[in-house]
Amino acid sequence: MQKRIIAAVDFGSSKLSASLGRAEEEEINILGTSFLPSQGIEKGFITDEVKCEKAFTELLDKLKAITNESITEIYAGISTRRLRIVEVFPTINLKEGKVFSKHIKRAIEKGKKIVNLLEGEEVVDIIINYYNLDDKIIYDNVTGWMGNILKINITAILGPSMELNKFKKVITDNGYIFKGFKVNIVAGRKIFLQENKNMDSRVLIDIGGETSDFALFNNGVLRYLDNIPVGGNNVTRDLSVCGKFSMGEAENIKLIYSSNYETIYNDESIEEIVEVGTSKVSKTLFYEVTKARLEELLKIVNSGLKNTSYYRGICSIIIYGDGISYYQNILDLVKNEFNQNAKIVTKDDLGMKNSFNITSLALVKDVFDNFKLLSKNSTEIEVEYLLNEMKDDKSLEKTESGILGRLKGFLKDIF
Repeated sequence: MQKRIIAAVDFGSSKLSASLGRAEEEEINILGTSFLPSQGIEKGFITDEVKCEKAFTELLDKLKAITNESITEIYAGISTRRLRIVEVFPTINLKEGKVFSKHIKRAIEKGKKIVNLLEGEEVVDIIINYYNLDDKIIYDNVTGWMGNILKINITAILGPSMELNKFKKVITDNGYIFKGFKVNIVAGRKIFLQENKNMDSRVLIDIGGETSDFALFNNGVLRYLDNIPVGGNNVTRDLSVCGKFSMGEAENIKLIYSSNYETIYNDESIEEIVEVGTSKVSKTLFYEVTKARLEELLKIVNSGLKNTSYYRGICSIIIYGDGISYYQNILDLVKNEFNQNAKIVTKDDLGMKNSFNITSLALVKDVFDNFKLLSKNSTEIEVEYLLNEMKDDKSLEKTESGILGRLKGFLKDIF
C-alpha cells in the first residue's frame, strides 16, 4: 500500500484534538497526537469562526512540532447534532465477473446520488454495512471475489450544509485541504466495537463537556444517531453557582477532586472544608451537587435511548468521554440508571495518560480502514481473507497492541 499521511481533528465543544498517522502496508502508524481547550464551538456547532480558527491553528502547529511532519490534508470529526441517517442499496453489475475496488467506489458514489436530501442538506459520510454478492450476504471485504451482481447496503449520514461549511472554512482558511467529514461517535466503533457482528443491539455513548452523542448498532449496522445538549459542564456550572466559584475554578476543582470525592465525603476524619488545588470547597456541597448532576445527566441520556425502537433489544452500553469517565464509582451510578450491561471506559483502561485524544485516534483509524478498502488489489484482499479465516493462528495476535489490545481484554465480558 502506498504510504500516506492521515490527519484528523476532533472538533469538540470543550476541547480540540488532533492525531496524525502514516499508512504503512497493512497498518496505521500513529505519529503523534495533541489537544487543547476548544474555542468558538458550542454544543457541537461553530459559533465564532475567528476564535475557532485561532484554536485550530494552534492545535495543528503543536501537532506538526511534535511529529516534525508537514500536514496538507485534514479530516474533520464532528458531533451528531442535527445529523440523520438513511439506508440505501446501490447495485453494480460486474462485467468482469469479479469485484474490484473500482466497483465499491462506484457503488458509494451511486449511493450518494440516490439519497433523498432535504433542502440545505448534504452527505456527511458513507458507511458500508454489508455486501450482497449474487444474493449472498457477506460482511467481509469482497474485493477479489467472483460474481455477477454486487449490491452494497450503505448507511448515509446527512447534515446541514450551513453548519458543515463553517468547519470546512476553518480548515481551508488556514491553508489546508479539507478531505471530508467523519462522525466522532461512529468512528468510535473502530475502537470499541471491533469484530462485533452479533444480531443484538449495542450502544456507544460519548459524554463530552457540552453535549452527549450516542449511536446504536444492530447486527453491526448503524441504526440510530442522536445528540443531547447536556454534558460534564453541567456539573461545572452548578459547582460554580452553588460554591460561588468562577467557571475556571469550578472546572479545576472538579478535575482534581472527582476521582475520590465519595471517599473524602464518607471519611469523617476529614474536615468539612477541604483544599483542592488553590481553592477550598465543602466536601458535602461537592458530593451532593456532583452526584445530583451526574444522575440527572444519565437519566436524560437513558430517556433518549428509550425513544428508539431498539431499546428493548440493547444488550450492552459502552460509555466514554471526558465529561463523565473520571468520577469515582461512576459505574455504580450507570448501573443504577441503565438495566443493560454497561461499561465505562477510562484512561487507565486505554493505557493512556488521558483520554482526550481517543476520538481523533479513532478518526484516523476510520479513514485508514476506508483507504485500505478502496486501494487494495484483489490478490492482497484474498490473502487477507484467508488469514482471517485462520482464527487459531497465534501470529495474528501479535498485531493486537496498544489501545485495541487493551480494550479487547477490558470489553470481553460485555461481548
